[in-house]
Amino acid sequence: MEGISKRAVASSKLVRFLVGPEKREFTIHAALVAHHSPVLDAMVNSKLKESTDYTIKWDDIDEGPFISFWQFVYTGSYNNPEAQVPAEPALEEKLAQESLVPEAKLVEEAPATEEAPATEEAPAMEEAPATEEAPATEEAPATEETIWRQAKSQVLWNDFRTSWLLYPSDLVVHEVQDIRDKVNSNGEVFTHHAQVYVLGDRYMITPLMNMAFQKLHQALLEFPLNNHLEDIVALLHFCFDDSVPDQLRKLVVHYTACKVDILWKSEGFRELVVGSGEFSKALVESMLLRLD
Repeated sequence: MEGISKRAVASSKLVRFLVGPEKREFTIHAALVAHHSPVLDAMVNSKLKESTDYTIKWDDIDEGPFISFWQFVYTGSYNNPEAQVPAEPALEEKLAQESLVPEAKLVEEAPATEEAPATEEAPAMEEAPATEEAPATEEAPATEETIWRQAKSQVLWNDFRTSWLLYPSDLVVHEVQDIRDKVNSNGEVFTHHAQVYVLGDRYMITPLMNMAFQKLHQALLEFPLNNHLEDIVALLHFCFDDSVPDQLRKLVVHYTACKVDILWKSEGFRELVVGSGEFSKALVESMLLRLD
């Protein structure tokens, strides 16, 4: 809560937010909401002046990104979304399931049979002389084309790794934080950070935008792609099915250009390439720029 006194926050009224299609209610101190952007300042102050019902409806914002916004407002940061753990069935449900399991039938033990007399061991056979192992075949040396492709791929990845850092120390700081957050990480983290970025952009909350952008960049660097192909496809849909800031699209397209050979294994990705001319054009342009 830098730049604002705790007394001002504690003494301010609570603003109700009705979030998502289900209009779930959350509250934040008005002084904190207004402190983070001129847009929110105008929104909150108009509510305080015009009525006694301090309610803001955000029915087009999901609860997950709003919780991150809420945490950021109070702490200046936010965590990766928690993985959804299936709820334990209720006790009555457990008992009902157990009652459906048939009782195991008791099987009478068969009488122990007498052991057969031990037979004399046959004389040991002489071991055949060991044959000499065939010399291992040497691997064919990599062709110049293969070496060039591998080197170019690494250059592209290094470019993605360093091009989107707001500050030189960001990569180190976020790597440490990522280790701390990985326990709660899951594939939905990509779209989550993108949604938080869009929320920050809509209400001109620049520090929140920067944080979400760097968290998304770091998540793309850290997560094993083979386990998250469809999550990347979902992120691409989020960025190209609706209007989002160009900076977010450029980041995601740059990543896709680096990993297009792996992503091509996904049917959903291939369908997106065919079905979205805007995405296909952006991808080709990104690939051409980096293949010069």
